[in-house]
Amino acid sequence: MAMTVVVVVSWSGLKTAMLLADHLKCEIHGRFSECDVIVDDFKAHLNDLFKDKATIVFVGALGILIRLLASSIREKSAEGAVVVVAEDGTSVIPTLGGHDGANELSLKLANLLGIRAAITTASDLHYNVALDAPPKQFHLANKRDYKSFMSKLLSGDEVSLQGYLPWLTSSDLPINHSGKLKICSSHFSEEGSSSRLIYNYECLALGVGCERGTSADEVITLVQNTIEANKISKESLAIVASIEQKMDETAINAV
Repeated sequence: MAMTVVVVVSWSGLKTAMLLADHLKCEIHGRFSECDVIVDDFKAHLNDLFKDKATIVFVGALGILIRLLASSIREKSAEGAVVVVAEDGTSVIPTLGGHDGANELSLKLANLLGIRAAITTASDLHYNVALDAPPKQFHLANKRDYKSFMSKLLSGDEVSLQGYLPWLTSSDLPINHSGKLKICSSHFSEEGSSSRLIYNYECLALGVGCERGTSADEVITLVQNTIEANKISKESLAIVASIEQKMDETAINAV
């Protein structure tokens, strides 16, 4: 799990930084004696934290943070969560990695500070849900289609829900059984599209047995071939099960 760090650049933000660090049970990085880690070069230090996908709570101006991190901001998938908090604690802005923890963290910090977080990601803002950050046990199978799907959704297309998608029924999505867009849950390995998002739900138990001393490679190959032959999504496997006598079997534990 990536570490969380509060970074403070000026003395006027130290009080807020200490409050946040105490709440998050994490270190403060800065140039003051009260900090857990003393920083001489903020640009190098922040970029190292960012590249390590640390969750960064930056107490200071948004513009300063952008200039410091500009050279490292590339692929969205490579980002950790970055949140900016004003020195006086009057604003909280999820800046990068909104659906990778920044939005959720911002809401928690805003609640601590008694303010409202500036959530700007489109799906949260319009539909009160993050389609690319589903709950645990759900996995978006066709992430590559997410942007195109969202573009159609924001253009006014309605959505049909198919399968077990409990967190979406209470959202503000424009749900219509005959909607052009489809959101489906499935335990099969399927191709989605820019009009059809597929979520694999961890709902299957994989039962495995073997003779004593069977090699791990043989069992793993059997499992992989069985999954592929039945077009099962690996993301839908919740547990591996066997009889009690096989609990110490090396090959089964290797699966």
